[in-house]
Amino acid sequence: MDSPSVGHSVLLVAIPSLKQLLAPAFLKNAVVEAAGHTRSHLLVIVFSPLFKPVGLGGLAPVHYWKEVQRLLIFIYVEAARVSWEQDNVLLSVDVVLHSPTDTDVSRYDPLAWEFVYVLDQGDMIPLDDLPISTLTTTIFPPPFPSADDEQDEIYTAETPLSLLPPTYPVAALGGTFDHIHSGHKILVSIAAWIANEKVIVGVTDAALLVKKSNADVVESIDKRTEAVQRFGAFFDPSLIYEVVPITDVYGPTAWDPNIQALVVSHETQEGAAAVASYRSAHGLPPLEVFVIDVISSTDAQLNHEDPAALKEGN
Repeated sequence: MDSPSVGHSVLLVAIPSLKQLLAPAFLKNAVVEAAGHTRSHLLVIVFSPLFKPVGLGGLAPVHYWKEVQRLLIFIYVEAARVSWEQDNVLLSVDVVLHSPTDTDVSRYDPLAWEFVYVLDQGDMIPLDDLPISTLTTTIFPPPFPSADDEQDEIYTAETPLSLLPPTYPVAALGGTFDHIHSGHKILVSIAAWIANEKVIVGVTDAALLVKKSNADVVESIDKRTEAVQRFGAFFDPSLIYEVVPITDVYGPTAWDPNIQALVVSHETQEGAAAVASYRSAHGLPPLEVFVIDVISSTDAQLNHEDPAALKEGN
């Protein structure tokens, strides 16, 4: 399938069932095609009734955060792999989750799109509501899972998760967020997925960067906080994003009793343990910790060795 190389493109994806969410490999050809023919920015909008509010038949976000994490990682990793193979390391990729019943797509700035890829099944994607009639569009075959997808290892909701609430009012996370990349976006996305009111993001200030290599080329705190704020509002504008500089590993988790969930990467689990100990010693309620996989800014693979500033800054 051939398509031109353009600056900005969008891939519209429909996922009608939990089975397809669990086995996202059927997206590979579409992601590879879109990332391979996009120079600057690729937006992937995933439409699914699974993303409706819980009361309207959608998934309980906390119970299925691993499945959503897997979907995000699959798309970001495939796009990153293609961009690195083509020496297009500056390609920016954004993945957002969208309910088909939400017809407001204005925040995606469709007027900036130059090429549209569609991977649909039925009438799940509101194409009539998108100003794409004048754009070149590539339609992929219906995304029925292949035999390989059927046999693919899948995440399933663990029994203990079913005992947790479907969402948390407030989720928190922290990091350097220097030159925000796909790994950072996965962290923020998962926090936004499990929260229903507010996401608090601690961005490491100078005191936590003294031991970080190449600290002199890290973006300013203002640029980093602005980038996180912008992406969070783009991913889910219904939430409040409180993005604040932090000078220790605790940040707002040291004093805010309203935080219920903490999102960390494998590299920052030690920080999560420190937070748990501190809150216990100061009479604050414990946090439910979500440990996720991320990809680094320089590798298209999952990377558990990529250092994080919260760990380096101790």
